[in-house]
Amino acid sequence: MLEVAAIAVLPFVAAIIVFLLAPNYFTLPGRGLKVTLVVIVAIVALTGFLVGHFNSRFLACQDFIVAGDDPPSNCHNDEQ
Repeated sequence: MLEVAAIAVLPFVAAIIVFLLAPNYFTLPGRGLKVTLVVIVAIVALTGFLVGHFNSRFLACQDFIVAGDDPPSNCHNDEQ
């Protein structure tokens, strides 16, 4: 039940976040420009999610250690 409520309020939360982070978004001329910006943001967010989820394909264990983080369980050792 809580999941349904969270999904139901998602558009309102998204609108509030957009209004706080980009108040000029609602004053942009034309619907096409707004849709284009939303698509660009969605593509960047999806790319970030996929890179984070499949970090073992992009990052080696040493990359996390150099950054000062603990390496995740699915990282690979890049022996050179």
